[in-house]
Amino acid sequence: MQPKKNYLILQANDPTINVSWVSSNIHPFRSVYSTFSDCSRSYLHLVGYEEVTDSIKEITSCPTTSLPFPPTSIKFIPKSSPINDMIITSGDNLRLFCVPQSNDIFQLSVIDVSYSAYPSCGFDWCRVNTDLVCTWYLNNTCCVWSIESSRVIVSFSDHITQQILDMKYSPSNPDLFITSCVNGLIQITDIRSTSNFQLFPQGNQKLDLLQVSWNTIDPTKIATFNSLGNQLFIMDIRQPTKLYNQLQLETTNITSIDWSPISSSEICLGTFKNILMWSQNSKSNKQCCNNLLEIKTKSEVNDVCWSKSNSNWIAASIGSSIHFLRVY
Repeated sequence: MQPKKNYLILQANDPTINVSWVSSNIHPFRSVYSTFSDCSRSYLHLVGYEEVTDSIKEITSCPTTSLPFPPTSIKFIPKSSPINDMIITSGDNLRLFCVPQSNDIFQLSVIDVSYSAYPSCGFDWCRVNTDLVCTWYLNNTCCVWSIESSRVIVSFSDHITQQILDMKYSPSNPDLFITSCVNGLIQITDIRSTSNFQLFPQGNQKLDLLQVSWNTIDPTKIATFNSLGNQLFIMDIRQPTKLYNQLQLETTNITSIDWSPISSSEICLGTFKNILMWSQNSKSNKQCCNNLLEIKTKSEVNDVCWSKSNSNWIAASIGSSIHFLRVY
């Protein structure tokens, strides 16, 4: 079923942080978001679509799941499951949750419970092998974990030359992940040899690269933006010193990005008070900005997530609310 409206809003009681879509076709509008409250605790909320009211609402049947630390990232398992969906959050630790058909959220384990005294700054879930997650800690140590065994597959830090700000797995290779770092550096790491090669999307500029996103349709392309937030850089990893494409924004700052799951040329951007959809169809003019969609928002967009199982829709956490937007 599809909503009749093209824009659905759920008002939360507290500021929203992260949002993630489920990968299952069984519940295509199931999503999870996190909030931060005045009592310094964070909460997980499960959201679904109600056909009778043509609206989105919280569907968790048990009390809202509480976390001792605001999550730095939250993700559903990348592949659908006919029985239970899985969620991982990073923050004080990597925490694994189960979401059965009853729409409860149960914590199954703390994956890295005895590994590090440092918090987990973020993580990504491998699409090719969903037993693997990769995270980095405040001391800049990278770890690849097995979810099933709660065991470190590989851990390293010496070759990571700059402080990590974001990390993504390759959509096609379970041995590769990419990190965006301070001082304008992008590194692609092969865990089989802990070797890496570097990309320089800003040339001689050394502004911190806050987030990176790997194109799931064309794995040769990655996107990133810097601390000024007014430029989106597209890189071809086969040409590490050459900028493939660039989006220049005049009056707004980028806060989050996510590639389309069905198009290699379209990407969604959350900004200070906008949601933008950008298509890179113009190959003759690399500075061309062709917005598929631009939506004004009343508050800053904290996170955007393009649904992998229901590609007509994106979700955004905006201020103290969650927004579902139809883009096709």
